[in-house]
Amino acid sequence: MPHSDLPCSVPETLPVGNDCLADVILPLALPGAYTYALPQELAGRVSVGSRVVVPLGKRKYYSAIVIRRPGTPPPAGAELKSITDVVDEAPLLLPQQIKLWRWMARYYLCMPGEVMKAALPAGLKLESEMLVEAAPEFTAEDYALLSAREKSLVDALAGEKAVNVATLEKKIGLKSSVLPLLRRLMEAGAVKVHEAMGRTLRPRTEIHVRAADFLRDEQQLRMALEDLKRSQKQKAVLLSLLSTGEMSKKALSDTVDGAAAAVPALRRKGLVEVFPVAVDRLKSHAADAAFRQRPLSGAQQEALDEL
Repeated sequence: MPHSDLPCSVPETLPVGNDCLADVILPLALPGAYTYALPQELAGRVSVGSRVVVPLGKRKYYSAIVIRRPGTPPPAGAELKSITDVVDEAPLLLPQQIKLWRWMARYYLCMPGEVMKAALPAGLKLESEMLVEAAPEFTAEDYALLSAREKSLVDALAGEKAVNVATLEKKIGLKSSVLPLLRRLMEAGAVKVHEAMGRTLRPRTEIHVRAADFLRDEQQLRMALEDLKRSQKQKAVLLSLLSTGEMSKKALSDTVDGAAAAVPALRRKGLVEVFPVAVDRLKSHAADAAFRQRPLSGAQQEALDEL
């Protein structure tokens, strides 16, 4: 459960007392820490700095870092999700490192999870969206030493390119998180994991229009204009494009009355070409006379003064 006023999680097991709670941070841009119920069978293995597996949402799992035990008591009637497993036998972080992360989050005005994501190597940030692939150097002799569950995971990766953890869990039919299993296979050298580097921002585009290339020929142009004698709006659009070379569809509509309907007709006749053009999402401040620098917040001003 988050420490802010965000909605509580769906229950899996409920805590009995504060000793059965743990506050964790996730490798996500989320405010503060989240409180999870700590099952009795895992309580002896979890301390501050431990890396644990926690659910978030319906089918996503993340390796989180425990920053406080016992955890923050939830409001009356609140329902918590449970920590599902412990990734490492010993804590991954020292208390001094967690203290440093807190300072960095305050100093750089970011979320604790963003500090965690930047500070830990990819292999230590196991999550449902991580990509997993079989290690080519893993030998048959090493394979024979694996447990039955470990072999099933390695077999599922055979002949596959890198797949994310969520897909792998579905493929082998595990009901619980596969992250602890992955950690053991990584230590054995059987698999490799890396972060999915997806393109998060698509370029913004706008539709541009230009006259067809063949209209550069004077005779072809004369014939085209002759055919448009009865379509004065189409003719006006074509002449405007011939004089400017290329225009955005919006600018053309603002310049020539009826251009929005004329352009599709000209395109069907092969007289114009319509194509997307990538444009900058941000307007230049220099072009905006009304732009004024916004004042810094108190925390931002304090950070600036310390530089």
